[in-house]
Amino acid sequence: FEVRGICELVAEYAQQSTSATAAAMLLINRGGQIEQWAAAGYSDDARSRYKTLLTKRVTADAVRTKTPVMIGDVQPGDEGLLPKARAQLTMPILWNEAVVGAITLESDQANAFSEEDNYFVKQLANQAIIAIENARLFRSVSEARDRVQLILNTVREALILISTAGEIVLVNPRVEMLGLNQDDLIGRTLGGLLGTSTLGLAGRLGFRTGSEIQRLVKE
Repeated sequence: FEVRGICELVAEYAQQSTSATAAAMLLINRGGQIEQWAAAGYSDDARSRYKTLLTKRVTADAVRTKTPVMIGDVQPGDEGLLPKARAQLTMPILWNEAVVGAITLESDQANAFSEEDNYFVKQLANQAIIAIENARLFRSVSEARDRVQLILNTVREALILISTAGEIVLVNPRVEMLGLNQDDLIGRTLGGLLGTSTLGLAGRLGFRTGSEIQRLVKE
């Protein structure tokens, strides 16, 4: 999933699994601004005001103190995005001891949230940030790989990048000069390719035997 999709799933799950009338999940950048947002149960008008959520007392207190804030009887003026909200629960999302987001639940019923809800949302926040960081890492690795591929594509010589695990990870189009197909190599294992006698990979790469290539990779 992309980060946006994860946020949407978390907001929907938080609303459906608790007594919340509406729920929102937001991610905060280092400058304290909302960089990603998703919600469930809110009207279009409320959604259009999502940037004000960080200024609301319950959410702002949770983000500032790095601790969950649960209010059973919301006072007029302290509502989040839900008009006439009576109960609120905001759980800060932490990563490396820093607040990187929050999950906010709102209900039109007073005292709607329990300690069980508080515990549930805490676990949800922990799992959400792990999934988000994994998604970001995957995207970062993918972008780095694409940049390397662009560089390889400009090289005049045929190049094949093999991981320490023996997997072909990157190949430039110049391998066609060796009678090889780029798409047939990427993602394959070196052992598997060398075992395909009709391919003749070792000879095409200038080696006498496949063992010579495998020794080179291990070194």
